[in-house]
Amino acid sequence: SIFYSVNTHLYVYDGHHHGLMFSNAKDLLEGKVPYKDIFIQYGFLTTIFHAFSIKLFGDFILSINLLTILAYSFGVFFLSLTVAKYTNYFYSLICIILLLSHHPIAWLPWSNYLAFFFLTAAIYVLHIQNSNYQFFAGILLGFACLSRENYIIFIFLSLFLISICVLLIKFKNKKNLYKKLSFIFAGFFLPIICFFFYLI
Repeated sequence: SIFYSVNTHLYVYDGHHHGLMFSNAKDLLEGKVPYKDIFIQYGFLTTIFHAFSIKLFGDFILSINLLTILAYSFGVFFLSLTVAKYTNYFYSLICIILLLSHHPIAWLPWSNYLAFFFLTAAIYVLHIQNSNYQFFAGILLGFACLSRENYIIFIFLSLFLISICVLLIKFKNKKNLYKKLSFIFAGFFLPIICFFFYLI
């Protein structure tokens, strides 16, 4: 998938989608201030990662695509690890085959792919039984929101509904579940609050 995606992006250019993402990253590298000098359409963190990718891979449109391709591939990998954790490696392999059959390449240098990586990594980390990992999973969910800003609605709503379910349904270890949720919420709000302080 990585090689197929890179080969495709060597010959594909979309002036709006590729150009917009690239110009935002270039503006950031040139010292322009996000939301003051430049408008970032999808996510503050996406622009930061694209700028880092340009620094790492070179001043080319392909550079931001390389980061996106890696984010998508690792997102698929984390999702397959989660499937393996709850079933087995055969179903994990089936998961990879289905995902890459349906969506074989990261088509655009899009914020969705970075958010997908953070979401799948968070889901994988959530299942490690340690408070520090729960906090880290929350941070990853916050990063997903900062990669694609409208995700905050769905992620916050999901966490809120899970909290309501824990409150209403009788669980044996309710105190432990509340502790986990509090660590997840703390991690989730940390990058969001830092972003709001930046905006202020």
